[in-house]
Amino acid sequence: MARRSSFLHCRDERWRRPLYGVIAAAGLLSNVHCAWQMNRFEREEVAHFDLLLRNLPRGKRLLMLTFRNGSHIANAGAIVT
Repeated sequence: MARRSSFLHCRDERWRRPLYGVIAAAGLLSNVHCAWQMNRFEREEVAHFDLLLRNLPRGKRLLMLTFRNGSHIANAGAIVT
């Protein structure tokens, strides 16, 4: 029975482990980058939101909070229609 050819199938065994290592390293690097970007967004753009909520008057109604529509860190263009 013939083997199916795929991206991760290497005929030469010496390339298989380095290939898996490169794929694992790329995944890890991607996760670290995402965590760094989320931390940066929280630190630079929404850091004072809790302070704003704490300073709102108690027992009053809040009509609206106005937010900036654009962000230099988070791009929500694909989510907002």
